[in-house]
Amino acid sequence: MTSNTILTLGRYVTIQPKEHHGKKGALFRIADPPSNPIGADAMAQIYEGTKILRDKCGEYKDFVIFYSMPAKAHVGANIKEFAGEIDPEWALRHTLEGAFAANIVKKLKPRTIGVMDGAGRYGGSVEWPLWAQYVVAANDVTISLPEVTLALIPGWAGIARIEYKAGKDNAAYLCSTGETIDAETARKMGIVNIVVPQKDALNTALDLAVADEKDIPAVATVGEYVPVAIADLETKLKDNPLLGPRAVEAVKNVVYGKHDFEMALSYIKTLVDEHFPGFGHIVDELAEPDQKYDAKYIIGAIDCSRLMQTEDRKIGVDAFLKKQKPAFIGQ
Repeated sequence: MTSNTILTLGRYVTIQPKEHHGKKGALFRIADPPSNPIGADAMAQIYEGTKILRDKCGEYKDFVIFYSMPAKAHVGANIKEFAGEIDPEWALRHTLEGAFAANIVKKLKPRTIGVMDGAGRYGGSVEWPLWAQYVVAANDVTISLPEVTLALIPGWAGIARIEYKAGKDNAAYLCSTGETIDAETARKMGIVNIVVPQKDALNTALDLAVADEKDIPAVATVGEYVPVAIADLETKLKDNPLLGPRAVEAVKNVVYGKHDFEMALSYIKTLVDEHFPGFGHIVDELAEPDQKYDAKYIIGAIDCSRLMQTEDRKIGVDAFLKKQKPAFIGQ
């Protein structure tokens, strides 16, 4: 296999070696047209792909760009997979793969850039570009994490990544209300580094990948711009019938809980055994013993998996698929 070989990981993921201005990197593309949903099979391939990036850092030594096949709207997870009864083993595997993939990207040595293009990005299609150090967004893209309207939360490290880039209050706002923001608001918050015309997004990411540190546009100060004050946020959340109440509390737990540390594998297994007795083997199968994991990534994944077992999740997903308003019961 030559260094120019494009790696194809099944149907959804390709890793293409790329040279730009004398530097070597990779284009990590996620594709499932027409809207690029991230189903269970796709997330499994994404996780395997991030392990390849880590193991082949010698080839992709300068940069990695995460982007998706062009689409008008980029959806997150495949919502149909969340209807009816959900196997807890499937739920844990699906969310932990996303958390573990995000953890690998966080520790990659090459510079990482995520690209958000299209007219709208929802849920998981917002989360995975945020795994990167820097994010380039198209100027007409909108961003939303609407999982709470399904009585779920972002389970692929999205809550933590927004917190790290934009502060706790912005993470709580976006992930507990499901509200939509535009690219410029995301830039003011610190979620996005650069906003450019749609057609220029990938090329701008390439230029950013090889730019000198001094030439990278300064990102907003974390937490400096908060469009909704905490008091106003509580008013928005209070008795809002369109938001899963347990999901709202789970977002607050990830953001404001005491989870600012790295977890050893043994701690992850303890948490899984506490909430999903008998399923610790999933951690053994997916995790790598010599790694430590961002606690917020793991808490978010496990809490999302727990919410998948609730009646409210069934109500929320059923209402979404039927294009109706949910009537949550808090269970």
